[in-house]
Amino acid sequence: FFFLFGLRQKETVSSSWSLGLMLLQAAAALCPGLKVVSPHEASYLARVAGGSDNDNMVAFLADTLADSVQAPSSKATVGVTLRNDGWNVLPAHTTHVTITVADPKGAKNKAFVPLTTDLGVGATAHVTAQLQISATQGEWTYSVEVSTSNNKPFKSPPWQSRFVVHSQK
Repeated sequence: FFFLFGLRQKETVSSSWSLGLMLLQAAAALCPGLKVVSPHEASYLARVAGGSDNDNMVAFLADTLADSVQAPSSKATVGVTLRNDGWNVLPAHTTHVTITVADPKGAKNKAFVPLTTDLGVGATAHVTAQLQISATQGEWTYSVEVSTSNNKPFKSPPWQSRFVVHSQK
């Protein structure tokens, strides 16, 4: 019998961490057998308790695509930083990152980028690709997902974002 307790990290409000730490310390004092874990560890424990495993999990940390792209544009460089949040090493050349852009009409362009080095547990990688961006103006979407070499998607949800293509002025 165990309790899971997590706090959402607030980058701009450090007092929430202090309050959370005080609550955890008070709970540990009341229940000497209580194991205090981080929110990250709690998510792992919840997946295992739910009958799942923690292999092939990634977190998308950042992207480098501008919020606005000027048309006509032949190509845009899209970069994504990801972290291996699973319990297994992600092998080079058999782990693929798929970056997809879609114009407002739904036409898609994809880039498949294999990892060039093994990605250890907790390690990060930055992946870039050149994608064709047409002159179709409006709100575009792009997504990033990771899969194995046999196109089996990872359990992590894809990274999704939007950008705008606008005309030259």
